[in-house]
Amino acid sequence: MIELEKTTASAVEEGGREGVPPALVLAAAQYHVALNAKADLSVHALQEEGEVLGWLVGVQRGTGRTDSLPDRMYGFVRSASERPLDLDGVYKLLRRVWGGSFRANFIPAELGGAYVGSYKGTTDRYHLSDTFLVRHEDEEGLRRGVRRVARQALQKAERGPLEVRSRGRAGDWMQFLGLHVAKSARHGSPAMGRAEIRALQSVFGDRLGLTLAVLEGTPVAAVVHVQFGEYALMLDNASLREHWGLNPNNLVVWHAMRDLLRGGARVIDMGFSARDDEGGHRFKEHMGGTRCPVFSVTSG
Repeated sequence: MIELEKTTASAVEEGGREGVPPALVLAAAQYHVALNAKADLSVHALQEEGEVLGWLVGVQRGTGRTDSLPDRMYGFVRSASERPLDLDGVYKLLRRVWGGSFRANFIPAELGGAYVGSYKGTTDRYHLSDTFLVRHEDEEGLRRGVRRVARQALQKAERGPLEVRSRGRAGDWMQFLGLHVAKSARHGSPAMGRAEIRALQSVFGDRLGLTLAVLEGTPVAAVVHVQFGEYALMLDNASLREHWGLNPNNLVVWHAMRDLLRGGARVIDMGFSARDDEGGHRFKEHMGGTRCPVFSVTSG
């Protein structure tokens, strides 16, 4: 039987696997704490027969409710245990402990360890999203991994009028915010504000990067990413639809991946796409990503 026990961030830092660095998941939680003055970091160990299988990392609100990290971030850190994690057992546990107030995205098996679904006999019911991993040791391998159709789009973008800016100056972040707000309006989803940008910069510091595609001085596409040692994660991207014919998304993703690899990354996580997002899947696969299921367990 899986049990839950409250613990501390130091336990995660000391015992977590490095597939997705524990420091990244903890920093993401601190980012959300920074946005809510009445929130605190929440860390609970998942245990089975006294063995720690991993840690759920989230945010405890002033109301006493505990929330996992949001859709674009993992809310779980794997321990060094080789025992598969029973998703059905976690589901029943969360329903019993937190009712309908908690949902967690679990690190892909490719970066941590195996999952099983013993109660229902399947893990498919928890497969709501996919992420896409790019693994290369050098730039030549990175470019070879880009499929032909995306390579042609990238070459077209490189010959065109677009320029690329990396790392991001203060003004660049505000221009990214404009792209992000436009994308959010297009999709009907909540948008970041200046407070979110400041919190990202404060929590992640130099680990945070921004790559922009610029047309005649105006950004038309951008990708935000963080890097922790050999692991990097693309946090968000945005672009102006009217300039897609110039292939700015291919250009910024390529430059971001290349810069991350040059900075020591050997695993680049391209970020989540909903399971039915065929366009997002196709783009990430064409840019060299390998699809990996992300399991999400909710107590509701």
